[in-house]
Amino acid sequence: MHVAPYSTQHHWTRNTVPMAADSEMGWIYWQTWSRAGTGSGTPKADVLFVHGIKDYGGRQPNRGLRRIVDEGYRVHAIDLPGHGRSDGIHALFTMDELVRAVRLVEASIRAEYLDKPESRSSSGKVILWGASLGGLVLFLYTRSLLFSSISSSRQETLLILQAAALIANPEVLPPGWVISVGTYLVTTYPSLAPVPYAEANRGKNTSDPDAQLYFDRDPMAYTGRIRLGAGLALLGAFDQVAAGLGTERGIAVGPKDGDTSADLRVLFLHGDADRVAALSSTTSAYAAGAGAFVADPALASKVRIDAEKVVYTGGVQHDMPSEWTNDRMVSDVIEWMNIRVMKS
Repeated sequence: MHVAPYSTQHHWTRNTVPMAADSEMGWIYWQTWSRAGTGSGTPKADVLFVHGIKDYGGRQPNRGLRRIVDEGYRVHAIDLPGHGRSDGIHALFTMDELVRAVRLVEASIRAEYLDKPESRSSSGKVILWGASLGGLVLFLYTRSLLFSSISSSRQETLLILQAAALIANPEVLPPGWVISVGTYLVTTYPSLAPVPYAEANRGKNTSDPDAQLYFDRDPMAYTGRIRLGAGLALLGAFDQVAAGLGTERGIAVGPKDGDTSADLRVLFLHGDADRVAALSSTTSAYAAGAGAFVADPALASKVRIDAEKVVYTGGVQHDMPSEWTNDRMVSDVIEWMNIRVMKS
């Protein structure tokens, strides 16, 4: 671990954690920011931010996370496998690898900060915040957490899903025949997984004409095509999510008194003109309640969910920090977190 100043008002820590021995991904990198100096006080809670595809965690402070730090939160931003400073081929991953990386980083945060009295936040809580691909990863990760919670009475899960790519808009999907050919090739010849495959969301993220230019000039961002293996992994995840939304088994029965084994608090954020992640999937997940995360009604009935949904109107597109509503969105996130971290 290496410590360097982010500014005179902030501590900046760089961290790494190894993936499992059976993984080819190697090391996962993440950064931590917190307030520094006299009067900085104990952090309210820890926030783990998970970025979108081709992006990386270190780009986020100037896109809203600095305000979260200034509000008194300790913020951690991961570079997902195949992104930023983490190991792996750019834009090549499986969903299991991404979920595993988040699990490892959250466990490291708990061990490094929450399990030590001298560094524990005042609430002892971890808030998970995912944007785009990061929202999909946290959606899948939360499903595994809730199954764990039901069996082991895990502490509540606090989740923010920002333009979560639960299901893609058809506009960013390749033609059906391309998907069929890609599926055949990777299934028959797994070594072709790193082959560049699709542009995906490029050019469809924001109404700000300069935002894509700034991204393209960032040497830590990936500007090439999504790899064949990763593209098919995403398509499989979209199908998995779609199968659990808008169906009878996606509607949860409310928990009985004294029969709740897990608490889930979710803030859904989405723009009304998102051309990448389908707004309908956020709407369906919000309407499905606990059933969106736990398909089995018998298990979903044991999850008490507290969900809020904010849809930003006026042509707000996918990369919400690049949109004109970003300040309002960050204020909404701060208000939501302040209320939740005070609850016991």
